Amino acid sequence: MNYKISFTTMATPELDIPAQAAVARAYNFDGVDLRIIERGRGEIPPDLTPEQAADILEQFGEIEISSLMCYNKNISSGHEEMVASILNCIRIAKLLKTPLIRIFSGRIETEEDLDVLVAALKAVLERDDSSVKIGIQNHVNHISALQTIEVCERVASPRVGIILSPDQSVARDEDYVPLLPRAAKHTFQLYVADKNPDKAFVLIGTGMIDNARNLRILRENGFDGYVTLKWEKVWIPELPEYPEGISSFLTYLQAHCGYHK
Repeated sequence: MNYKISFTTMATPELDIPAQAAVARAYNFDGVDLRIIERGRGEIPPDLTPEQAADILEQFGEIEISSLMCYNKNISSGHEEMVASILNCIRIAKLLKTPLIRIFSGRIETEEDLDVLVAALKAVLERDDSSVKIGIQNHVNHISALQTIEVCERVASPRVGIILSPDQSVARDEDYVPLLPRAAKHTFQLYVADKNPDKAFVLIGTGMIDNARNLRILRENGFDGYVTLKWEKVWIPELPEYPEGISSFLTYLQAHCGYHK
């Protein structure tokens, strides 16, 4: 089974851009997911210039910037601010030749909240006709996996889909497995993380998330996107360093997910 793999820079918060590219090469990753945020070295500034983008692309060379993780204005900021924020992320994606951006919805508590999100996404599509895809990440504090599917079905655009994070469904006690066949055709990227019964992050393959099953069901139903290590060292400093996180990810994929390079 062959598919592309990446890691997010949440795993490598202390590394600058050249070092992140070097990690990708050392471990044979196809891509790296960079964060658009003013925090730490190695991140993409929201006011990225064409000159800065050209330098970053040169550093990565053959390594794809597989996704941009946008800490965008969400529904709590109002329609226009959310739309403008997402459009800026798309602008940066074009500069970096990145096919996908990850967005946050904001906290979805009512049907009206979903309506606001759908309207914002439709407005973005009306104002930008590029090929950059917009992936909504399900999140314990924002939106459920089921709600992301519903949003995708309502927007009904091949450019709007899901960055599926099963660990976030586990964190909110969502029974996400029955949703996987329905989610597959909308899923642009699968985040791989693992949690123990206390819902703390652990090395891949040592917790209770059946990532192999998740990937199998998604691929059987049409998913062909990146499989991505989600190692949140930037937010959880007590996690092991990135070499151990990456090694657990690669070992798991090779042993249980048919991965080979």
